[in-house]
Amino acid sequence: MRTGSPGSVDTRTAKSEVLLKLIRVEPESLTRLVQQTGWGRAATELALDHLVATNRVRHFTKDGVRVYTESN
Repeated sequence: MRTGSPGSVDTRTAKSEVLLKLIRVEPESLTRLVQQTGWGRAATELALDHLVATNRVRHFTKDGVRVYTESN
């Protein structure tokens, strides 16, 4: 079931929840998350930004790559 247009709050929230589940399994880079979801870079960044803004995910740099992990 579609939750709304690609840029809608419902869609962003749903995508954020999917990303959070993936990140809980293992910290991931943006590139890997785009590959795993197939959503494209912009949509994945938007969902990640939502997770970071709500303090559910944080990021750190490892070997020059930004990696996202669940906030504790």
